[in-house]
Amino acid sequence: MLLILKSISFVYFFISILLLIIYKKKDGLRIFFILLIIGYPFLDYHTPMGRFGFSIFPTLCWTYFIVNFRYILEKSKKTFNILLIIVGYNLIISAISVNPIISFINFINFSGSLIFILIAIRLLHNRDEQYLKIWVIASILINTIFVLGQYFFGIEFSSVELVNNNIGYETDFFRYIGCFEDPQKFGQYITISLFLIIYFFSTKKLSSSVTTFMTISLLILIFLTGSKSPFIGLIIGIIYTIIYNLKKEYILYMILSVITIYYFRDILEDTTLFQRFTTIDESVDERFIFWKSAFEISTDYPMGIGYGNYSSIIPKYDSSQVWNMGDEVITISHPESGWLLFLVEFGYLLTLLLIISTIYLLLPFKKNNSKFTKSTVILQGGLLSVVIALISIYSLTDFKLSAALFSCIALIIYRKKIISDLNEQTAKISS
Repeated sequence: MLLILKSISFVYFFISILLLIIYKKKDGLRIFFILLIIGYPFLDYHTPMGRFGFSIFPTLCWTYFIVNFRYILEKSKKTFNILLIIVGYNLIISAISVNPIISFINFINFSGSLIFILIAIRLLHNRDEQYLKIWVIASILINTIFVLGQYFFGIEFSSVELVNNNIGYETDFFRYIGCFEDPQKFGQYITISLFLIIYFFSTKKLSSSVTTFMTISLLILIFLTGSKSPFIGLIIGIIYTIIYNLKKEYILYMILSVITIYYFRDILEDTTLFQRFTTIDESVDERFIFWKSAFEISTDYPMGIGYGNYSSIIPKYDSSQVWNMGDEVITISHPESGWLLFLVEFGYLLTLLLIISTIYLLLPFKKNNSKFTKSTVILQGGLLSVVIALISIYSLTDFKLSAALFSCIALIIYRKKIISDLNEQTAKISS
């Protein structure tokens, strides 16, 4: 199956590039999101130029951005300036890093996914949010199909190579992965998708029946992944949403998750997720060793070691993060923490900028209780869930997850701008 998908991905890639070059601006933007739906299972695959390390999703983002540079920046200059600082700083760090070539290639990929934020903002300004909604729903359905396939046919029913030993297919508690290579990545994707679905319902862009089906499906999937950190992030995101969102109908489906956990508590105790909570002390002890090594590296390299270079330098600090798998030697690519990986690879300055930007996106609104504001809080809850999960895992190397997260961020930026403009107009009228 994997071989078939890879063959299809080559054809898909060349046709997609051709369409994005031919169709520009608004038409090209709509085609871009349609292409993301069609090629969803293999967005993380390497392009035919894969020997250089480039992947399909960031390459598509770069292509549309380069062809429509001015069109995109018409509505997102401030966001572009912030991203430009991040890109510029990383290019400098990449040039002086421990492995400049690896750092440069990895960051070109990652910056391509960052560009997706600008593309999504442009889509929202075009009043084409329905394309984003359709893409989110389609991605959930595709992942559900793959989970069903894994249930009936086994783990081989997958769109990725099975290189992760954390799936547990040799134990009694199998961890489902959908279209992802790692159940942790799948868990984070499910969490952010749940908040996006609730958001679309709150803005009346999704019917109650579809929302109910999607919510129940995602809740079931989060238990099947056995992902502890995303689950904890989900709970904290729900609490945040409840605190700042007073409209009961907007949090109805969030509360449904708590009811589901209570009502099916006897059954859920035997699920992969709750069984894995019994080993939480072991997980913390193991992660603490990784975190300690990460802090040592960040102390020695305060400006950062360059994006994607963690596995190149960690053997000097901790040999336990190097595994001998027969004839193959595998080195851990992250310190079991997204925020610590940012600190190690991006350095203190850029990590501080990311933290400040995240806090800005999560700041509650003042003196505005409109429905527009309250639905935006749901998106903030989704972002917070990922921020919390990143404390103990790192998953942003998966572009399907990054696309879901950056869709949420684009919606927050777009809606914050509109709310700010409304508040300014109100202030002028009052004065």
